Amino acid sequence: MKLKTRVFDIYNGQYRDLSELARAMRISVSQIYRVRQGKRPVQEKFIIGATEAFPGYKLDDLFLLTQTGARMTADNRNDLGKILKQRRVMIPLTLLELGRAAYVSSSHLGRIERGERFPSARILQRLAKPLGFEESELLTLAGYMTPQPSTEVERPSNVRLDPYVAMVLSQEPVEIQRAVVAILTVLKSVANTLHKKKEA
Repeated sequence: MKLKTRVFDIYNGQYRDLSELARAMRISVSQIYRVRQGKRPVQEKFIIGATEAFPGYKLDDLFLLTQTGARMTADNRNDLGKILKQRRVMIPLTLLELGRAAYVSSSHLGRIERGERFPSARILQRLAKPLGFEESELLTLAGYMTPQPSTEVERPSNVRLDPYVAMVLSQEPVEIQRAVVAILTVLKSVANTLHKKKEA
């Protein structure tokens, strides 16, 4: 699954051109063009900028998940490293601050974020609290634990999983399902951060 943006479909009428849109999003014009051309993935700075440039829109109005042709592999270290880095940056914590809080060297954390090393279960348990994850959630994302059946998860009675989404996800390999959960976790974190900024 890949996170794509609808920003380029809706900016006309609100902004004269991509330069004006870039100013409103507080990112460079070259970054706008690289995302538009597919040369750069949508990242947290782009997501935050889009929500600021389009305050009347929800995240699902601005972004969508699309299926990619390539299958993810279970040992793809980069994905977990990117998730950890995105969460750290959103909090915000430096590598040194996170290392101190989790009792892990900042140089080792940097290698994990770059995908050069894969963290042990013990390190993930140490990282969970400072990054705002449940230990089981982080261990599941890393593949150390299998996801718990959804019947055990209590959800409010007025919230249910869209049948189409459930059907599409159920047909995907577990690695893809985990990637979707990871992307949604990042989006939720961005939304919570923006909500807290608005309240402040």
